Amino acid sequence: MKIRRIYLVAIGIIAIPFLFALTLPANDELFFADNGQIRSFDNMHRILFRRDEDKMEMREYGSIIFSSGAVYGTEMERMRVDQDGNVCINTIDPKGYRLAVNGDALFTGKVGIGTDNPGSMQLAVEGRIGAREVQVTLQNPFPDYVFDSKYKLKSLNNLENYINQNKHLPGIPSAADVEKNGGIELGKMNTKLLEKIEELTLHVIELNKKIEKLEKEASIAK
Repeated sequence: MKIRRIYLVAIGIIAIPFLFALTLPANDELFFADNGQIRSFDNMHRILFRRDEDKMEMREYGSIIFSSGAVYGTEMERMRVDQDGNVCINTIDPKGYRLAVNGDALFTGKVGIGTDNPGSMQLAVEGRIGAREVQVTLQNPFPDYVFDSKYKLKSLNNLENYINQNKHLPGIPSAADVEKNGGIELGKMNTKLLEKIEELTLHVIELNKKIEKLEKEASIAK
């Protein structure tokens, strides 16, 4: 059977006010021979389905391919679901992965890898992360202020008293705080650690001056 000048084909709908309607009984099928196609040449073409389960099924022996430019211009494959259930976007080779994307991706919600509960995190990973380099954007000033002449450096005696009372360095969270908060903030912690290194460097410089002075006095006393 050949059908020409079809503006709309409705399947499973009895009353339809269009130029042509093809109605199939329940559970019947519409079969397309080799290279059979459905085409629409207007700018508002749609294929609508209605099922009680609110789903549309597409079945194929091989891959299900979605392309653009199928009627006018060059046909370009954009996405496919292959026979193994792998999804490819702008690529035809999943390389053994369930989802393969060739190009940039935008996620406006939370992402969980190895976990279905990202909590308050935008990206939550249950497991190890491997990277050549990690760049952390800091929200706090970098601690070069330690070397400013107006910076109040704790004396070693005051520092000792603080450690004896609190069992951790000033400005550094305690073990209990880290456990309560579920970990540390990498950027903030690295900034604080550098602050302590710079403070320690100033103490070492001051101690070295005292040692040199004592050595000089001892040399004169001889």
